[in-house]
Amino acid sequence: MSLVVTFINQWYNKLDTFQSSLTNQINLKTRLKTNNDIDVTVHNLTTSIQSAAWSSCTPNPTPNQNHHTMSSHIRNLIVQKRRARATWQRTRYPSDKRIYNNLCTTLKRVVGKLRSDEFNKFTASLSENDGSLWRATRKILKHKTTISPLKKHDGTWAINDIEKAETFRNHLAAVFQPNHYSTPPPTYK
Repeated sequence: MSLVVTFINQWYNKLDTFQSSLTNQINLKTRLKTNNDIDVTVHNLTTSIQSAAWSSCTPNPTPNQNHHTMSSHIRNLIVQKRRARATWQRTRYPSDKRIYNNLCTTLKRVVGKLRSDEFNKFTASLSENDGSLWRATRKILKHKTTISPLKKHDGTWAINDIEKAETFRNHLAAVFQPNHYSTPPPTYK
């Protein structure tokens, strides 16, 4: 309940900020005699509304694409691996391939250890008192259905939605054909 009250109070504070900012920016003593005066006034009003809205709202933080924070050591390994791959693709020397493979293996081990540590930290933080243990259990046990690809008439696989819809359309068009009777259908009494 207190979360709802807090949200409503924040909303009213933002609304008050918007109103005060807008009233400070609007000039009601403008001339509206010509088309140009009207256009300029409408443009000023639009700009005032937008700036009041932007000043009253706090911007949402952009979601980080990589929710794992990588250490500088891991970023350095990634850079080294990419450089080694580029070198190997240019030269095709076995020694460059060995260096690239070693860096790949090292990076896999370090990232695997990081993920393992994060998972251990997550499982240690679960508690039955706040419901986090039950949420995690429900998430793990939730049955996830996967839609398998369909085989088309030519033997290839329909992978995306358009190909699957086309395959279903062809199949249903072939199966559901109207019955053509040369004689009237039998009637049962």
